[in-house]
Amino acid sequence: GLTLVAARNWALYQAHPWLLDGGNSRPVLGPHTLGKYEAELRPLDNLGLSDVEMDSLLTLLLSHVEGVARVQNNLRRVRAASGLSDSDWWRIVGPALERHVGQLDLRLSSRVGSAASEAYAGLFDAQHTLQFGLERIFESIALLIARRNKRPARRKVSS
Repeated sequence: GLTLVAARNWALYQAHPWLLDGGNSRPVLGPHTLGKYEAELRPLDNLGLSDVEMDSLLTLLLSHVEGVARVQNNLRRVRAASGLSDSDWWRIVGPALERHVGQLDLRLSSRVGSAASEAYAGLFDAQHTLQFGLERIFESIALLIARRNKRPARRKVSS
């Protein structure tokens, strides 16, 4: 169910990227917004989570989807405005960057950055980042539920 919630929100941002431009942290409340919240909470119901945990986990999931969509959208805009691919951009900024930070020991970030750039064929792979994060979120939800189910039952003390 949460995979569907994530996929629908991802599709929403792909179809309407302007939604990512709003900086309002207070939602516009209406029947559709409230219905969306109700539907998105359903996969978390009856799992032994508290209401606050359910809300927090949904917020975590939706924030991840929105964040990845925002980065993707911003990169799309920058690429379109500059007319440069990520490879072209690196060819331009790489030499200047090397001159300014060449004396620093950046072996770790250089190694990791190069591996990621090669794996993504660019600066960022939205699908990989989205999926990787969702898997970590789902694993953490499963762990939280498992912890809840392993808790010893509290015994009532008779007086």
